[in-house]
Amino acid sequence: AGPNMPYFNQNNNYGAFIENGYVDIPYEPSLNITNAITIAAWVNLQSIPGFGGLFGHGDDSWRMSVDSQLRPGANDGTSATGDATYLTGIDEGNWHMVVYTYSGNTNQANNGLLYIDGVAQASNSITATPAGDTLDVWIGASPDYGTARMLTAEFAYASIFNQALTSAQVAGLYAGEYVSGPQNIQISRSGSNVVLTWQSGQLLQAPTLE
Repeated sequence: AGPNMPYFNQNNNYGAFIENGYVDIPYEPSLNITNAITIAAWVNLQSIPGFGGLFGHGDDSWRMSVDSQLRPGANDGTSATGDATYLTGIDEGNWHMVVYTYSGNTNQANNGLLYIDGVAQASNSITATPAGDTLDVWIGASPDYGTARMLTAEFAYASIFNQALTSAQVAGLYAGEYVSGPQNIQISRSGSNVVLTWQSGQLLQAPTLE
């Protein structure tokens, strides 16, 4: 079976099988994200790797990987307290969704979270803003290690968000359901009127504002 997405096609119209190769996304400044980020990808490992790049922009930026024990890990920059690594290997020959979020706040412990199949399983602490780099983005290998870290795997729905998804949103992503994030309401004055603005959704009526 394919990833747990209602529109996934088992003929792999939304994914790719990679063997002895990788997908190279040419350098794009908008992908050199050094603040809040979410990285997500479905992966179905076809063999046990040494240490392989799953989806990433390099050690000085963001990346996800799989080690020789089939354990996914992720990091955002080189200033973290090691990778956020899932201590249990994911099954070879089965689909799993791997997601990593970084809050963008360097003064918080455990500001990096690794999710496996919609559930937070590991964390790390980013202590300084990532330097970023001008490398390409690679799926199935690591751009700063050449072809030494290639994976033999199927991939689907590799995604990058310029925000840290909440745990509820990651669970929704795994289930193929939309979950709205926190709403920031801004209040301003326009003449004699008070103006409220927010990102999306419907603001319900309330008798008072606090």
